[in-house]
Amino acid sequence: ADVAGGMRHLAVPVDAAVPKIRMHYADTAAIADRYFVVAVDSWEADSQYPQGHFVRALGRIGTLDAEIDTILVERQIAVSQAALGFSEASLREMPVNSAERPWAPSSRDLEGRRDLRDTLIFSIDPRGSQDIDDAVSMRRTRTGFELGVHIADVAQFVQAGSATDAAARARGTTVYLADRRFNMIPEVLSERVCSLRGGSDRLAVSVIWDMDHKYNVKRTWFGRTVIRSACEMCYEQAQELLDGQRKVEGLDPKLEPQLATGVKELTTAMRVLRSRRRLGGALELASTEIKFAFDPQTHAVAAAAPKRSLEIHGVIEEAMVFANAAVARRIHESFPTAALLRRHRSPTADRFERLQRAVRERGLDVDCSSNLALAQSLQRIAGEAGDADMAFLVKTMATLAMQEADYFATGDCATEAFAHYGLALEYYTHFTSPIRRYADIVVHRQLLAALQEPSETPKPTELSQAWVGTTAMRLNERNRQSKLAQRESTELFQSRYIAQLSGDGQHVVADGVVAEVRTNGLIVFVPKFGIRGPVHLRDKTGHIRLPLSTLTGRPRDADTHID
Repeated sequence: ADVAGGMRHLAVPVDAAVPKIRMHYADTAAIADRYFVVAVDSWEADSQYPQGHFVRALGRIGTLDAEIDTILVERQIAVSQAALGFSEASLREMPVNSAERPWAPSSRDLEGRRDLRDTLIFSIDPRGSQDIDDAVSMRRTRTGFELGVHIADVAQFVQAGSATDAAARARGTTVYLADRRFNMIPEVLSERVCSLRGGSDRLAVSVIWDMDHKYNVKRTWFGRTVIRSACEMCYEQAQELLDGQRKVEGLDPKLEPQLATGVKELTTAMRVLRSRRRLGGALELASTEIKFAFDPQTHAVAAAAPKRSLEIHGVIEEAMVFANAAVARRIHESFPTAALLRRHRSPTADRFERLQRAVRERGLDVDCSSNLALAQSLQRIAGEAGDADMAFLVKTMATLAMQEADYFATGDCATEAFAHYGLALEYYTHFTSPIRRYADIVVHRQLLAALQEPSETPKPTELSQAWVGTTAMRLNERNRQSKLAQRESTELFQSRYIAQLSGDGQHVVADGVVAEVRTNGLIVFVPKFGIRGPVHLRDKTGHIRLPLSTLTGRPRDADTHID
């Protein structure tokens, strides 16, 4: 409507939980069919809506960059994609690394480090990974085995109090969206100098265990190292080695026998360690992560499907869990009130109501009284359901019932509250991904301080309970918003993919699993696309409306309803 000072509008927030906002803006054409930012100024007690003002436009609804920018703004990650670059001050702190002058550790860098360059070390990551945080080693010894987890020494390059450190702390984490990522630290570190690339000397912080023949730990060593990864493998290559395949594509034939031995011995050890955690109540939950393939020319989604699960994924995960738990105990021993740990609190009973109702409708039962009882129930249901999609759905619903894990300073809660419910561990932290998580950088600094002689140990900010507690709360919020952004970007590309498939009046037909029966319809899970959502069988007035296709089985009848 025309009012003094411009046109009056009712802005509709992206988040349906936020009320509409009254605002004045003269140029209607400039904001029609566009995302834009509005600031709320006031909300009168007798007004249905708050009053606000236009701040800036983000772009036309439906265009990819505008959709991504909207996610970033909505999740308070950045004002735009362009704003996620790094400052000149941060870039000036970066080591020199170019084709003419590739970075290599100096003699000074190597002082005090254990030299592991002759040890067979390898990394296993998603295909095409550039930011390689971790590598592993496994070899036989005279008395058993030596297991090593080697993590990029990011703290060597990101000094506390530096501009890069301030940027990393503010971001908290690398943000991974369905088709892109926004780094926590500059690319020269994340993809090159810190990344544990094959055939290159790299600085690391390692945890090395001496184990007997039954994989019982006899001794644990922590410290700074220099390594030279023998090979960067993707999960598929490592799985082929584990399956006994020879001449795996992309691997050096001369190195392949050693890699195959290392992968197989690592897998055997991790199976034992995982079985021990399962006996303690560790949960085997389901990931709902969707993997997209994109057309390199148009950037349109070429394919979308749930991420394929391989045994080797669990092998690497178990090695990382083992290292994180060991580091958690070590830093808590040295800094009982200021260690940065990660806990996962037990879910409340009401969070399992939806899961219990869903399994009861199929004549099954689930015991949620403890993590061990839940783990055993999920294992039993997987066998009794007789349907892989149903078993996956139950695990997914159990995952959704969980509370979020969070960081905390150990002085801020009682020791019995440290536990990680899902992993069935008394102590846990994040140590293994410092390229993409600021918490891990803090934990590295705490571990390195713990390894110094007491007389040499400085009292840096990272050892202050107050600082750690404040940082933990900020990181929890940054991680939460990053996960929501990742989920929203997945939903964005799922919807774009379905829209592509259903163009020109075509219908997309896929099998679904009924997750819940409600008074107005169903909640259905579609495994092929990883989509879970409502199917309404009643209209808003309560009248039953069934698609004719439910009777005929013909997709073309989906838009015709039976009242």
